[in-house]
Amino acid sequence: MAKCKGRIKKIVKGSKITYKKMSCKGKCKDDEKCKWRKSKPDAHGSIREWCGCGETEPDYCHLVFYTPGRGAGGGDPEVFCAGDCKKEKKCKLKEKFIGDGATGKVYELTCSCK
Repeated sequence: MAKCKGRIKKIVKGSKITYKKMSCKGKCKDDEKCKWRKSKPDAHGSIREWCGCGETEPDYCHLVFYTPGRGAGGGDPEVFCAGDCKKEKKCKLKEKFIGDGATGKVYELTCSCK
């Protein structure tokens, strides 16, 4: 069974970067739906989003969409990988160029163990 993982679209136009959450793929146990999940705001108001099967962020390698809160200095959202891999591999961000769009250069972001 493939683990529930997410994809994010990164759009680059000049020095401006925007992100759009895409689909979640993979299976969950017990008929739980593999979908985008959101943490409750932390003490700084920051929020983490990920594709998962439950309300708890998974411990395996996965993509995180992070929105810093005002108490963390605010700012633009970030995308990074979190979680563990087996056999001494590292969870790394994978960026695939999709093409040039009307809004800028488009990339697909995922995470994988390498």
